[in-house]
Amino acid sequence: MATQAELQASVTKTGVFNGASIDISGYNTENTLHIEVDVCTGGCQISIEDSVNAFSASIIRHVFVVKGNVVAGSPVKFSVSWRNSGVRFGTGSAVLRVNVDEVGTTVTYRASAEKS
Repeated sequence: MATQAELQASVTKTGVFNGASIDISGYNTENTLHIEVDVCTGGCQISIEDSVNAFSASIIRHVFVVKGNVVAGSPVKFSVSWRNSGVRFGTGSAVLRVNVDEVGTTVTYRASAEKS
């Protein structure tokens, strides 16, 4: 049975932001990440990266781009599923995080990881 882990609580950002990380060393190789953009003004780019060394040599695994605006009450939802993808699920000391790489004016988003 799949379980959800909060990766990033709802947060509003006006600039580049490195999100909190979660430990993925106990995950198997089939997992899904969900990102919900609740509000966005001027577009944004959000990336997912993993690391086994405190992000000193991380690997970007996926990038989501929102062009234009997202209004409150009409969120944009992204999901990506991985199976044997190279993401270091199940590797000792592996962590995953979601970052805001670019933002027009403001973005409010949340993220969760579905562990199967």
